[in-house]
Amino acid sequence: MAAHEPVNARAEGAASGFAVPAGAEAVLADPVAGEPAVRFALTRTAESLRDALRVAECGERPAPA
Repeated sequence: MAAHEPVNARAEGAASGFAVPAGAEAVLADPVAGEPAVRFALTRTAESLRDALRVAECGERPAPA
């Protein structure tokens, strides 16, 4: 069962990564959303982007010679 944990963690991370922009879009579409909601959505979006960039950077492989 332990072999499936990294896959599940990646799947959960991906699901969260897709949910964050959707939540931010919902806040932006809400004409009565106040500054705290917008700031929260922007903070979460920035965190999600930072995580995605970190994963992409870790996944880089040098080009074969």
